[in-house]
Amino acid sequence: MPRPIPPPPPQPSVEETGRAVRLVRGLALAFVVVFALMASTYGDHSPMVDYGREGPQLWNLWKLEQLDVEALRAHPGGRVAWLVGSSILRDAFVVEDINAALEERGSPWRVAKFGFDRNAAGQAFGFVRRLPLREGDLVVHNVYLENFHRDWIHHVDLPMRRVTRLESRAELWQIAELEVPEKIEASLTLPYDYWYSRDSYMEGVGAWLLTPIEGVPEVRTEHRQISVVKGKGSQPHLDPVPDPRSNRLFMDVDRVDFSEDQYNIRGLRRLEALCAEAGAELAVIHIPPSDGLRSKLWTPEVDALWLQWLDAQGIYHFPKVPDAHYRDFTHVNDKGRPVTTRYLIDWLDGRPMGAPTPRPEG
Repeated sequence: MPRPIPPPPPQPSVEETGRAVRLVRGLALAFVVVFALMASTYGDHSPMVDYGREGPQLWNLWKLEQLDVEALRAHPGGRVAWLVGSSILRDAFVVEDINAALEERGSPWRVAKFGFDRNAAGQAFGFVRRLPLREGDLVVHNVYLENFHRDWIHHVDLPMRRVTRLESRAELWQIAELEVPEKIEASLTLPYDYWYSRDSYMEGVGAWLLTPIEGVPEVRTEHRQISVVKGKGSQPHLDPVPDPRSNRLFMDVDRVDFSEDQYNIRGLRRLEALCAEAGAELAVIHIPPSDGLRSKLWTPEVDALWLQWLDAQGIYHFPKVPDAHYRDFTHVNDKGRPVTTRYLIDWLDGRPMGAPTPRPEG
């Protein structure tokens, strides 16, 4: 015997459907208004951000805001060398030692440093244009082979909010390695201040919510990624590399992109134009990595191509320290840092080109 089919449930009338649509519309509008009001409290200068500021980019922008430019230029000559680059540059120089030595010498130069992870030329351009550059200033930026990896933004997994924080929406569409859906999504992250500072804001909220357990939080005033990373580190020439091709630092000629559309090549060209317009000089430097990196993770072909490119660009070569003076494959440690710091002090006056470090044997 077939099972009886129940009658369909009663259908809403046109009037009831209209009331439901108006209710959903009202709720959606209310959510938009509440979100807009909440998002308006977010931003780099929100009180909660001071208790939870996260990420090297935000920290360096904050550091730039705190900079006393008049005091920096108070010396005779008033010229400033702006060190803007990646973590390799960050770890290579101690600003306090450099400025003390320059003052003792009566030099017309003083330095200010803004170095942090992934601050290659594509990102550095957006930062340099925020600097109070004056005619006669010097911008010092470092390059490293991995900066010119194909599809660099995705290779280093750079968060899109870091790209858009320093790029205008129009400039975002000029980045060749981003797909159109990525550009659309990044362009629609509205309001901008909310998305830029959301993580830091929520860190601050979280710190205050933990007050009953951990006490009243303190305003954050320092971050490891804007200061040199301390420590002796390892000896990279002894580190085993069982499968070089699976290592993120591995480079061969198929992974390199020196085309003008590559994100950081384009960043270099924009830096050149920006400095020329401001009457400042751009000095692009190369701080050599360890022999361990070049012998274990760079093929001979890509190493030769890299030296050829450096020579063609007129890059300033800094000295190579012993491998025991690196804390990892690329960053100098507490033994290497005094060497690179002293070299910069002497280099500023005459700015010799230096010589490239040959590929290690073996």
